[in-house]
Amino acid sequence: MERIHLSTLRLIPQSELSETDLLRLRRASSFQVYINLSYHVHRRWICLSPDGTPTTLRRLREQPASVGFWFDFSLFKNKNKRALFKAISPTLDHLGVDSRCHVRLVLDIMEKVNQISCRISKKRKVLALEFKIASKKITLLDERRMMEGNNGMVPTARKSRILKCVKVGENENCSICMDEIVEFGASMPCGHHFHGTCILKWLENSHYCPVCRFEMPTET
Repeated sequence: MERIHLSTLRLIPQSELSETDLLRLRRASSFQVYINLSYHVHRRWICLSPDGTPTTLRRLREQPASVGFWFDFSLFKNKNKRALFKAISPTLDHLGVDSRCHVRLVLDIMEKVNQISCRISKKRKVLALEFKIASKKITLLDERRMMEGNNGMVPTARKSRILKCVKVGENENCSICMDEIVEFGASMPCGHHFHGTCILKWLENSHYCPVCRFEMPTET
């Protein structure tokens, strides 16, 4: 399951454009549009118990990817959807955006560019915009089916779920919930640290470290 959303972050000042971009702008004879597009993916794995109770196993924020590209404003002004799709869709592919979302995103970009262009000075030679695509990807795991199918999701032995509480360094995050570990955390035998409650829930469903796949003992 994926939810995707496009938002306008800001107008980019001309002073932030690169020398190459400024050279292109000086050579242009018509009004130009520069778009910096970034793609942010937040993943979440949820396990559903037999009674339907959801438990978040892990959260992950992927490193954002971004790209910049230029257009002649006439493509937006004339609402040339086919040409814009042909130009933008390969970029969305490069960023890893699901192809099923391309048409809607291209139409959203076209609409936002046209809306903002109406509010800026006619003396400008460029409209530089920063857009953000936010994607929330949720993977649902059925506990009963996983156990029946033995898809590798075998719980850790109860005795082995008792982990050492250790002092952690500054700015260390739990890779399950992505929040900061404040002072003390639970340490796996492999040396990775987590919030105690987070790793306990994880080990109730899996016998692998969520970071390095270190294998924990299981019930025999």
